[in-house]
Amino acid sequence: MYDYSKYLLRTPEAMLAFSIAYANWIEHTAPIYAHWVNEELPMNDQWFTIERNTERETQMVIGLLCWLYDEGEINIQFNEYATAIRKMPRNQEEYKNWNK
Repeated sequence: MYDYSKYLLRTPEAMLAFSIAYANWIEHTAPIYAHWVNEELPMNDQWFTIERNTERETQMVIGLLCWLYDEGEINIQFNEYATAIRKMPRNQEEYKNWNK
C-alpha cells in the first residue's frame, strides 16, 4: 500500500510554499477540482481513491486538495495514508440533508 501522507500540507509554511511553486497550475486547476468535489462526489461514507500517477502529479493533486480545503472551497477528509478522500458536509444545510 502506498503512503501519500508526506504530501499533506500540514503547516502554513508548507501551504505558502505550495501556493508559490504551483501558482499558475492552481489558478487553472482549482476550479475543476472544487467542482468535482462539491458537485460530483456523493456525500457518504465511501472513500474515493486518489489515483496513482507520477510521484509529482500525486504530490500536486494532494497539495491542491489541501489548498482548496484551507481556502474553504471544499470540505474533505483524507484517510490515514492520504490515498483516498471522502466528501464531508460544507455547511449546516448539507449536514442536515446528509443525515436524512
